[in-house]
Amino acid sequence: QQLQAALAGKDEAPVRAAFRCAEVCHEPVQQFHKAHGDRRRAQPAVRTHPDLETAAAILKDAPTIHVLGHLRAYPVAAYFHYALTRLRRDVRLIDGMGGLGSDQADLVDRSHCLIAISFRHYAREVVDIVERLADNQVPIIAITDSQLSPLAKRAAVTFLVPEAENNFAHSLAAPICIAQGLVMAMAHAIRPDVAAEAISADTLRAPAGL
Repeated sequence: QQLQAALAGKDEAPVRAAFRCAEVCHEPVQQFHKAHGDRRRAQPAVRTHPDLETAAAILKDAPTIHVLGHLRAYPVAAYFHYALTRLRRDVRLIDGMGGLGSDQADLVDRSHCLIAISFRHYAREVVDIVERLADNQVPIIAITDSQLSPLAKRAAVTFLVPEAENNFAHSLAAPICIAQGLVMAMAHAIRPDVAAEAISADTLRAPAGL
């Protein structure tokens, strides 16, 4: 009732999109909230989404993870960079600083992977880099807003965030939810024997079973 009251007279599409994304990322996100004391409401058990498992495996196996997101997708890219750095993964943010976006993309090897985030209207440099790296057989995980997105066409795994039309103040709740889910799923893929509340750089580096 409080949520309905808060949304009265407002566009509910971003919130509904966040809920849909939470269902996709249900298991790792639930573990995250449980570990951080969020027990406000028990959620029904569901299986991990297969796309989440595929993306987690790509992130787990990549020696270096590159993250790309410009314009309003930049905060999502920055969160990925922060979270993966905290887990001591080799992560590079392709931020185009000093006009070096293309040069940063040149450092991406096909054994690496790319997380690309972009929404309509798609940043031209992001699209160009995604197309170039896809041609070089770099596995790409995309967070975007449509199957017709130029990112979705070239990605190995795509997470969709439907958005409201003609809304300047687009919510980032849904893509951040996906980002958290992907980071937690990757950690679980690396160390499935470690509980969510115990995940850290040290536990991910330690051999499984110790």
